[in-house]
Amino acid sequence: MTASASNGPGLPARTLLGHCEIRRILGQGGGGISYLAYDAHLEREVVIKEHFPPSLCFRAPGTAEVQPIQVEPYNRSLAAFCREARILAGLNHPGIVKVYDIFQAAGTAYMVMEFVDGARLTEWLPEHAGEVEQVISVLVNLLGALSYLHGSEVLHRDIKPSNIIIRTGNQPVLIDFGAAMLGTPPTTITLVGTPGYAAPEQFQQHGKVGAWSDLYALAHSFAKHIPAQSLRRYPRRFVSSLRKAAIQDWEQRTASAAEWKAQLQKQRSRWWIGLAGLVAGGLLASGCWVWMESDESSDKRREPILHSMPEKTEASVLTPEVMNRLQHGSPEETREQLQDLKRMQRARLEKFAEQMNSILPEESKDQGWKILPGQGDIAEEAQKP
Repeated sequence: MTASASNGPGLPARTLLGHCEIRRILGQGGGGISYLAYDAHLEREVVIKEHFPPSLCFRAPGTAEVQPIQVEPYNRSLAAFCREARILAGLNHPGIVKVYDIFQAAGTAYMVMEFVDGARLTEWLPEHAGEVEQVISVLVNLLGALSYLHGSEVLHRDIKPSNIIIRTGNQPVLIDFGAAMLGTPPTTITLVGTPGYAAPEQFQQHGKVGAWSDLYALAHSFAKHIPAQSLRRYPRRFVSSLRKAAIQDWEQRTASAAEWKAQLQKQRSRWWIGLAGLVAGGLLASGCWVWMESDESSDKRREPILHSMPEKTEASVLTPEVMNRLQHGSPEETREQLQDLKRMQRARLEKFAEQMNSILPEESKDQGWKILPGQGDIAEEAQKP
């Protein structure tokens, strides 16, 4: 390891740590310092987390060597840091930050991790709070990551918006497992967590900590960063699921990430039924067909989900003025009027289909589903005696 002088306890840029070269400091907290670095072996940018609790150690200016202030507490902290690295190294999920390597040098330990490029939930959520489906999708993906985590007998214990990064494409990733616990929590535990997000049982000496504790923190992470005016636009089931996961009494709280995820997915299924009702309402006013198409079948088979309602057409398109021109105009005028009606109907259908496609759930779009404008019978109905 080589180092040059720097301001503060952090290592300066261009310091070499094994086959990694430090580029800059990303952040510093109570447990250590995070650096952006370049790994020459992996040929990619990585994050290096250095075990450096400032209350327990120091680094003399111009050196990389870390010296403990109190040996025993420092060694306990170092062991906990290495335990975090081992926990993360055993996990493999797109919603959980990856650990590539861990090594000890200069009196401390270093963790080489995946560099997750994106925005913290703290910034992302207020900016996208009005995009209901995207926010729900992010929450569902986070619950998938927590379900995997808890299934691996790991509790995060410090979920908060700053520990969630949203990648490009709105894919969330959990980071910072410094407070994570592997296995069944003991009867008496170390009090950990961030006030305002951590569940109350995490601050009780004999609190019952479990998967529900992480869910409590996740619920508060969303509820506190979605403005009230935006929250009114969310489905009732989404809001009630946040409330249930955020209940103070853990026995009354949502018990598992899988349970919460199932609630949201059930809500999305009902939302789809509601969309069908919305489409039906629009069709009653237009007298048209709407088709749904999926790319799953090779022959592009189409099946109508709703049928035209020609008896309602007169109320929306064939006004008395139009009907009078159709009945008393010349054949040329009638033919021209019918063509205008066809063009107007087609434009309405295309605009309506475009609006419906813009609010389709992301998973439906991923499966190739889309709403296509069909062909109505306005002109033919107008010619009937």
